[in-house]
Amino acid sequence: MSFFLEVAKKLGLDKDKLFGGFSMINYNSEAIYIEGILGVLGIETDCISFKLKNGTTSIFGQQLYIFELNETAIVKGQIKKIEFEKYQSEVRKLPKGEKE
Repeated sequence: MSFFLEVAKKLGLDKDKLFGGFSMINYNSEAIYIEGILGVLGIETDCISFKLKNGTTSIFGQQLYIFELNETAIVKGQIKKIEFEKYQSEVRKLPKGEKE
């Protein structure tokens, strides 16, 4: 069982219902470990962005680089800020009989 699943279980949280279905650890603003990423949206030395199940996260700083990337990611560098953006789900109903 993953560390994050164990923590969610102890706290009585449903990990799948947490924002974006991901988990993150900040190691003294020198490295970020992330589980639950779906892909990389952008890589720059001052910003690295990832696609999540229900949104995105961007890590800002200096001398940033992806140290490891598979089902998880490790970003190293001088971490200054982390931002999250949740996708807005929009349900659009078509008039009866109309096709998209």
